[in-house]
Order: sequence, then structure tokens, then C-alpha cells
Amino acid sequence: MSAPRQIVGNAIGFLLLVAVAYYFYGFFSAERRLRDTCASIQPGTSLTDLAAFARDKGLTEPHAVSGYTYIVETRTFGRYGCRVKLGGDRVIDSTYSFRD
Repeated sequence: MSAPRQIVGNAIGFLLLVAVAYYFYGFFSAERRLRDTCASIQPGTSLTDLAAFARDKGLTEPHAVSGYTYIVETRTFGRYGCRVKLGGDRVIDSTYSFRD
């Protein structure tokens, strides 16, 4: 095998390992990260502010105006997120949620 070809093969292998490590790190650190994020959502936050908060944190936007809505992390494909109770257009409560 020629030297340039071996260098390219090693670089591709290294990039694949980094991508897999990033993926697994996202899942292994998700619970701690999302517990802190959900706890930082304050009662009384408006729906508009909640949507902006979700975008900043890499979460999906809320879909309900009242009742319960889930804002989940896109990095973990929706398995980890926050269960947010809404009343009108205001947050009443927010808790960590794991969907298995």
C-alpha cells in the first residue's frame, strides 16, 4: 500500500472513531445535561421565551399551548427531554423526561 493511500485511510478511520465517540458521548451525558436544563426552566416563562430557550439548547420547540408538551433533545433523537406543563401561554412546571 502506498504512503499517501495509507495516510488517507488512517485519516478516514480516525474521523469515523471521532464521530462514533461524539455520538456515544451525547447519549452517556444526556441525563445529567437534560436534568440541569429542565431544572433551569422557570415557572411563568412565556411560550415565546420557552421556544427561544429550546432553540438555544438544541431542543425541539413546544407544540402545545396548554396541557403538557415535550421539548426533547435532537442530539439524542428525542429520547431525553423535558416534560413541560403549560397553562395558557405560560410554563407551570418542567421535569426531566426519558423515553425508552
